[in-house]
Amino acid sequence: AHEGVDPSAYSREFVYNAAQAYREGLAEGGSSSSSSAKGGGGGGALDASSGVVRPEALMLRAHRETAVAGSATVAIAVLEDQSNQLSFANLGDSGVKIIRDGSVIAESTSQQVEFNMPFQLGYPKYMPQTNTVDDAEVQKMTVQAGDILLVATDGFLDNCFDDELLQAIDALGKKERVTSAALGDMAQTLALMAFEKSL
Repeated sequence: AHEGVDPSAYSREFVYNAAQAYREGLAEGGSSSSSSAKGGGGGGALDASSGVVRPEALMLRAHRETAVAGSATVAIAVLEDQSNQLSFANLGDSGVKIIRDGSVIAESTSQQVEFNMPFQLGYPKYMPQTNTVDDAEVQKMTVQAGDILLVATDGFLDNCFDDELLQAIDALGKKERVTSAALGDMAQTLALMAFEKSL
C-alpha cells in the first residue's frame, strides 16, 4: 500500500457501490434472490431483455463510482430466483467455487498479469493502468438445492486447497437442516483456517 492510503477503503466503497447498484436493479424490476460480492449500457445493472441483474454490470457500475485511491480484485455472484441460474463475474485472483455432493463442480479462473500480480480494478485518476470490467471472466450455470457457493479472496484461495475446503464443509452436509447460522459458522471456520495457514 502507498503511504497514507488505507488499502481497505477502495474495496469497502466498491462493495457498497455494487450493493447499491444491485438494489436499484431489483427496484427497476430485476429478478434475483441474492447477490454476493468480494469487489454496458448506461450503467444500469438490469438486463432489459431478460429482466435479470447482471454481475458484470454491477462490477462496471461500482468501478465507475468508486473514486478513492486503491485497487481491488473482485468477484460478484448473482442467483436468479426463478430459474436457478447462477451468474458470476470475476476479475483477478479473488474467485468463485460451486460445490455439489462433496466435489467442486465449477470455479472461476485466477487472472494474473504475471506471478503474484493479479488483474485489479482501481480509480483511473490514481491507477491509470487499471484493468477494466471487459477483462472480467463471466460464467453462468444452473445450480440446485444443496449446492454451496463460495466467494472468496486470494487470502483464502491461496492458502486452502480444495481437499481441505471439502473436508471442512463435510460436517455441514451431515446436518439434517442447514441454517443461516450454520452457514455463518462454516464461513468463520474457513476464514480461520485460511488465516492460520497464512501465518
